[in-house]
Amino acid sequence: MNFLKIAAFGLLCAAAWRAPADFTTEPLPDHDALFDRQEGWTGADGAASVPLAGGKVLWLFDDSWIGSIQDGKHINASMVSNTVAIQSKSASSAIEFYHGMRNGKPAQFFFPADGKGLFWPSSGISTEKGLYLFMNRILKK
Repeated sequence: MNFLKIAAFGLLCAAAWRAPADFTTEPLPDHDALFDRQEGWTGADGAASVPLAGGKVLWLFDDSWIGSIQDGKHINASMVSNTVAIQSKSASSAIEFYHGMRNGKPAQFFFPADGKGLFWPSSGISTEKGLYLFMNRILKK
């Protein structure tokens, strides 16, 4: 009996499956330009965006470069485990980047209260009750 239910479920799933529609992608130069920077925040690996009230967007970044770029290379730069940015209302409008400072040097924006490990933000959601961020905590052995 269970086999018949599983087989029937499989047939229903197969009948409901449709091939994805053809689509294309292309760069948006105005959007790319927001992240093309030579000073301050100059890049990161992980990135996630969270819509905020008023049409703003919170950007969450993992390992991030803070410093300068000269001739395509990082100079006088530090890498920190996370940074954030706030983008204004329109998608191609200004964006401001933020990181922490410790002992006069760039530091991560979020850090564990107990000082152990680091955070890599992964996503978030803004609700009527507040902003909730989801982060991976990385502990070194």
